[in-house]
Amino acid sequence: LSPVCLGSLRRAASINAEYMGGRSIVSEGGSVMALYKGFVPTLTSLGPFIAINFAVFDTIKTNFMPEDINSELKRAMYILAFGASSAIISQSICYPLDTVRRRMQVKGSTYTSMANAYSTIISKTLA
Repeated sequence: LSPVCLGSLRRAASINAEYMGGRSIVSEGGSVMALYKGFVPTLTSLGPFIAINFAVFDTIKTNFMPEDINSELKRAMYILAFGASSAIISQSICYPLDTVRRRMQVKGSTYTSMANAYSTIISKTLA
Protein backbone atom coordinates (compact mmCIF):
# COMPACT_ATOMS: atom_id res chain seq x y z
CA LEU A 1 0.00 0.00 0.00
CA SER A 2 2.75 2.44 0.88
CA PRO A 3 4.49 2.40 -2.54
CA VAL A 4 1.17 3.27 -4.16
CA CYS A 5 0.55 6.09 -1.68
CA LEU A 6 4.10 7.33 -2.13
CA GLY A 7 3.73 7.38 -5.92
CA SER A 8 0.45 9.25 -5.87
CA LEU A 9 1.75 11.72 -3.28
CA ARG A 10 4.89 12.44 -5.29
CA ARG A 11 2.85 12.79 -8.49
CA ALA A 12 0.49 15.25 -6.80
CA ALA A 13 3.36 17.25 -5.28
CA SER A 14 5.50 17.44 -8.43
CA ILE A 15 5.44 20.77 -10.22
CA ASN A 16 6.72 19.54 -13.54
CA ALA A 17 6.00 16.44 -15.60
CA GLU A 18 9.36 14.80 -14.82
CA TYR A 19 7.92 12.24 -12.45
CA MET A 20 8.71 8.78 -13.81
CA GLY A 21 7.09 6.56 -11.17
CA GLY A 22 8.63 3.86 -9.03
CA ARG A 23 11.90 3.75 -10.96
CA SER A 24 12.65 7.39 -10.23
CA ILE A 25 11.87 6.89 -6.52
CA VAL A 26 14.22 3.89 -6.34
CA SER A 27 17.00 5.65 -8.26
CA GLU A 28 16.78 8.77 -6.07
CA GLY A 29 16.48 6.79 -2.83
CA GLY A 30 19.23 4.33 -3.65
CA SER A 31 17.24 1.13 -3.09
CA VAL A 32 13.81 -0.43 -3.16
CA MET A 33 13.45 0.62 0.50
CA ALA A 34 12.86 4.16 -0.78
CA LEU A 35 9.40 2.98 -1.85
CA TYR A 36 8.57 2.38 1.81
CA LYS A 37 9.60 5.77 3.14
CA GLY A 38 6.89 6.78 5.57
CA PHE A 39 5.75 3.20 6.19
CA VAL A 40 6.54 3.28 9.93
CA PRO A 41 4.62 6.56 10.46
CA THR A 42 1.71 5.00 8.57
CA LEU A 43 1.66 2.04 10.91
CA THR A 44 2.02 4.21 14.02
CA SER A 45 -0.89 6.39 12.96
CA LEU A 46 -3.21 3.46 12.24
CA GLY A 47 -3.25 2.14 15.80
CA PRO A 48 -4.49 5.33 17.46
CA PHE A 49 -6.92 6.00 14.60
CA ILE A 50 -8.57 2.60 14.86
CA ALA A 51 -8.67 2.68 18.66
CA ILE A 52 -10.19 6.18 18.80
CA ASN A 53 -12.64 5.35 16.02
CA PHE A 54 -14.02 2.28 17.79
CA ALA A 55 -14.05 3.95 21.20
CA VAL A 56 -15.94 7.00 19.93
CA PHE A 57 -18.37 4.83 17.94
CA ASP A 58 -19.18 2.67 20.97
CA THR A 59 -19.57 5.73 23.19
CA ILE A 60 -21.91 7.48 20.74
CA LYS A 61 -23.91 4.31 20.12
CA THR A 62 -24.28 3.58 23.84
CA ASN A 63 -25.39 7.11 24.70
CA PHE A 64 -27.46 8.17 21.69
CA MET A 65 -29.05 5.06 20.13
CA PRO A 66 -32.81 5.10 20.83
CA GLU A 67 -34.08 1.83 22.27
CA ASP A 68 -37.50 1.97 20.62
CA ILE A 69 -36.43 1.70 16.96
CA ASN A 70 -38.68 -0.72 15.07
CA SER A 71 -37.43 -0.08 11.57
CA GLU A 72 -34.18 -1.62 10.35
CA LEU A 73 -33.76 1.34 7.98
CA LYS A 74 -33.86 3.84 10.86
CA ARG A 75 -31.41 1.68 12.83
CA ALA A 76 -29.08 1.56 9.82
CA MET A 77 -29.27 5.36 9.44
CA TYR A 78 -28.34 5.84 13.09
CA ILE A 79 -25.40 3.43 12.75
CA LEU A 80 -24.29 5.22 9.57
CA ALA A 81 -24.41 8.60 11.29
CA PHE A 82 -22.54 7.29 14.33
CA GLY A 83 -19.87 5.72 12.10
CA ALA A 84 -19.41 8.91 10.10
CA SER A 85 -19.20 10.98 13.28
CA SER A 86 -16.63 8.69 14.87
CA ALA A 87 -14.53 8.69 11.69
CA ILE A 88 -14.53 12.49 11.55
CA ILE A 89 -13.56 12.78 15.21
CA SER A 90 -10.79 10.16 15.03
CA GLN A 91 -9.36 11.58 11.79
CA SER A 92 -9.34 15.06 13.30
CA ILE A 93 -7.44 13.81 16.35
CA CYS A 94 -4.96 11.73 14.32
CA TYR A 95 -4.36 14.31 11.57
CA PRO A 96 -0.94 15.39 12.93
CA LEU A 97 0.29 11.79 12.62
CA ASP A 98 -0.85 11.70 8.99
CA THR A 99 0.86 15.03 8.32
CA VAL A 100 4.20 13.59 9.43
CA ARG A 101 3.73 10.61 7.11
CA ARG A 102 3.00 12.83 4.13
CA ARG A 103 5.92 15.15 4.82
CA MET A 104 8.31 12.22 5.13
CA GLN A 105 7.17 10.85 1.76
CA VAL A 106 7.43 14.09 -0.22
CA LYS A 107 10.45 14.37 -2.50
CA GLY A 108 13.24 16.40 -0.95
CA SER A 109 12.29 15.54 2.62
CA THR A 110 15.26 16.03 4.95
CA TYR A 111 13.85 14.20 7.97
CA THR A 112 16.18 11.50 9.27
CA SER A 113 13.58 9.71 11.38
CA MET A 114 10.05 9.96 12.63
CA ALA A 115 11.20 11.59 15.86
CA ASN A 116 13.21 14.12 13.86
CA ALA A 117 10.16 14.87 11.72
CA TYR A 118 7.97 15.46 14.79
CA SER A 119 10.50 17.69 16.53
CA THR A 120 11.21 19.71 13.38
CA ILE A 121 7.52 20.23 12.57
CA ILE A 122 6.67 21.19 16.17
CA SER A 123 9.59 23.62 16.42
CA LYS A 124 8.64 25.29 13.12
CA THR A 125 5.01 25.52 14.21
CA LEU A 126 5.81 27.08 17.58
CA ALA A 127 8.42 29.49 16.19
